[in-house]
Order: sequence, then structure tokens, then C-alpha cells
Amino acid sequence: MALKKLRFEDILLGLTLSLTFLYPLIITLIILYQDAKRKEKEMKIFQKVENIFLSKRCRERILEIVPYLEFVSDSFIEKLIKVCEFTSGKKPKDKEYKNLEEESLYLIELERGTLKVLGKWISDEEFKLLLITYEPKT
Repeated sequence: MALKKLRFEDILLGLTLSLTFLYPLIITLIILYQDAKRKEKEMKIFQKVENIFLSKRCRERILEIVPYLEFVSDSFIEKLIKVCEFTSGKKPKDKEYKNLEEESLYLIELERGTLKVLGKWISDEEFKLLLITYEPKT
């Protein structure tokens, strides 16, 4: 049995078939890489905002969180809401409370929507966050 000579057309056909299957794989890998990079940037911003909520007084937190929100996605806002649900101010040392039962709602207008911060003042410096929501403009 004699071996058939490899012709140019056979090589071209083999190359075309292999590229047909490799091209979608390469595109998929590129998309996954870009998605991972985007999530990495999102997590860095998320950690910055989380540090703000865990380390500073609420008034400063609210002022510092606003610049970050213009650059983040809806999934980031959902993560931020989860962090804020578990974050609250320290217990005050002195007993000088504002209206403990009264909830305060702050509306912060952004270019893309409105940030709503709901919470209670525990003392003049400590604020317990109950909920933060973000409503995009329509």
C-alpha cells in the first residue's frame, strides 16, 4: 500500500479545519481574560469602599463613596449593599443619642442615578447603616 503524497490543497484544508475550531476557542479565552480583568478592577474598588465603610464616620463615608459609584457596575452596587447591611457604627461610649428610633434617609444624586442611604444615628459621630440602594436613571 503506497502512501499518498500530501498536496497543497490537503494541507490548506487541514489548516482551515483546525482554525475553524481554534478561532472560537481563542475568542472565548480573550473574553474570559477581559472579564477577569474587569472583575479584578471591580474588586479593588469594592475593597476601597469597604475600607471606607469599616474605618470612618458615616458622613465621611458617604462623601467618599460617591466618586467611586460613577465607575462601577450594577453587580458592584449589589455587593456594596451586602457590605452595608453587615456594617454598622461602633457603640457610643457616651449616652448622648440623637433620636434613636428615627431613621434618616440621604439621597445623593449622581450622573447615572440616585444613591439612597438609610440608617439611624446612634451618636453624633456614629451612624448605623440599614440599607444602601442605587437606582439608575431611566
